[in-house]
This record gives sequence, structure tokens and C-alpha cells, in this order.
Amino acid sequence: MTIRYASIKAVILIVAGMLALCLYFAGCDDNPIEPKPAKDYPAYFLDCYHEEANWYFVYHPTTNTVDSFWLPYRLPPFISADGQKMYVTAGTPTDHTDVLNLDSMAVIDQFPYLGTISFSPDNRLLAVSGDSLVILNTSGYSVVFQDTTSMYHGAFSSNSKRFYGAPRAGGVYILDLSDPSFSVKRLSVPFGAVRHVAPSIDETKLFLYLQRPWFYHFGVFAVYDMVADSLIFSDTLWSGCGELEPTPDGRYVFYTNPGDSYGFGGSPWLTIYDIQQNAILSTISTVGILEYPYEYGIPLSEICISPDGKWLTAIGYRFVLSLDIRRMKFVNHIMLDGPKNLWGLSCQNSPWE
Repeated sequence: MTIRYASIKAVILIVAGMLALCLYFAGCDDNPIEPKPAKDYPAYFLDCYHEEANWYFVYHPTTNTVDSFWLPYRLPPFISADGQKMYVTAGTPTDHTDVLNLDSMAVIDQFPYLGTISFSPDNRLLAVSGDSLVILNTSGYSVVFQDTTSMYHGAFSSNSKRFYGAPRAGGVYILDLSDPSFSVKRLSVPFGAVRHVAPSIDETKLFLYLQRPWFYHFGVFAVYDMVADSLIFSDTLWSGCGELEPTPDGRYVFYTNPGDSYGFGGSPWLTIYDIQQNAILSTISTVGILEYPYEYGIPLSEICISPDGKWLTAIGYRFVLSLDIRRMKFVNHIMLDGPKNLWGLSCQNSPWE
């Protein structure tokens, strides 16, 4: 009996070992499971160097490739939250915004509002910030809310229930979309005019990019604590004129310092703010990674982050660069041919499939 039990135990061990080896080498399946390829979230921008119209570009950070296409517009593209549509202002004399299908580049709709466009993460609403603020449904583009307050820029909360705007008159504009009466709160902010604003995931903090009104050649990245009702962090920039972008996981905020259009200031690096530590984590430089004559680095003007939080795309001068956020390192770049004036970087803001 003892020998029989030992033999059965040995057989079980041998079979288990063979199964383990079979699974390890995928030899028992003619069609082993392949690793799922990384999702490609392309970034779009344009070259407005030419006067008659613009060449638009789409950059793929996962493959470091760029494609170009011509469109009869001269203003930046805005990519929908699901990555299926592009919105471009047609401009005068028609004064409307065209909606294009990104697969066909055909115009599929339009609405009579102009400005910077931001999208709610649930893809149900969009906001047009310009001479006034207009909130539209993305299905049919009917007006949900309208205010005569002029805005530089705006962003929705992560739950799509509030809109945070940067009024041209100063401060921060907070619209509660969950309130049937659409209540509005206004915050006064020191250190200058707010040009960009983004809330933290829990909406306890606001990330602000300001320009000092009394001396244009200085900008400020600042963090406003909604609970303490005060600024808790600031970083003065010479001369600013850049933008900020929080990561989807709520850990960091990246911001740029490209300098103004007159050539004053500018830094050849990205700055990373650590939200939990309330401090600068590090800077990531473009020095030493670019071709001649740009070995000493370039200021980066605009950035966008893929909704999976893996890639940051940046543009500056003739370059488009990709940064691996997990490694906090620039890993690829492309130098575009000829003189360029790159502008209007945009990518989808939610991980829609």
C-alpha cells in the first residue's frame, strides 16, 4: 500500500511538472496569447508658418512617427475626449467651428461659437472659452449654459460636474454643472492673471499658470488650496507664457517656460511638481538630446499627456518630443524639415476605447 501511494504521488508530481513546462514554453497551444500592444493615443498640432492655410500633424508617441495633412484652416485643432473628432475654428467671414471626423477628415457638423475648446472626461459636454463662455452638448451641440464672461482657457473636473475657467478679468471661475441653477463661484488670485487652470482629481487644489500684469516678462506656476483658501506653492518663471498639464493619476503636474514671443526668457526643460509633496520633483532637460544646432536644448511651448498616463508629447521650434512618464525621460524626438511655427498641441483626455 505504501508503494502504491508513493507511485501515485510521483505520477501527480511528474504531470504537474510537465504542465508547468508546457505553460511556460507555450508548447501546448499552437496559438499562444500574445501581449496586448500599447494603446496609441496620438497628439495633433499644426504648422502656421505658411499664410494660405496650415499643415496639420499627428504624432504617435508609441512608434515615434509623424504624419501630415493639409486643411483649409489657420487655427489650432481640439481633439474630443473619445479621440474620434477634431474641432477647428473656421474663422472669418463665417465665424463658426467645424467638427471633423478624424478617420475621414470630413466635416460632419458645425456650431456658431469660437474659442478655446475643452471637453468633459465623460465626453458629454464641451466648453468654448472666448469672448464668452458657452457649454454645449456633444450630441447635437445644443446650448447647456452661456455666460458673457470672457475666458482665456478652461477645464472640467474629473467627474465632469464642474467647469473651471480663467477669466480675462482675472481670478478663477467655477461653474457647478450638477446644480440645476448652474451656480457660479469666483475666486480672487494674487500674483497675476490666470491663463491656465486645472483642478486636482479631488478638487481640493487648483493648478494655475499666471502672468504678472505689472511686468509681462514674468510668469508664475501656483497651487491654490481650496480648503485653506490660499496659495500653498508658487514658482516664478522668466518669462512664462507656457502651460501646465496634470497627470491622469493625480500625482504630478508638468509645466513649461517657453518665454514670450519677443524672445525674452525661456528654459530648455520641463518642470515636474509633486502634488503630494507640494514641491518640485525635478526638471527634465532637452540639453544634449537634439541635433545640431540645437545641442544646448530648446524651450518647450506646449505639452499634452496621453489619457493612460504613459506618454507626454511636447512641441518646440521644429521639434516634437515624447517623454516616457514612467521613466521621467525624453526617449524620442523628431525634427521636422524646413522653417516651422508649431502650435495648438491637443490629444484626447479620457481613455475611451
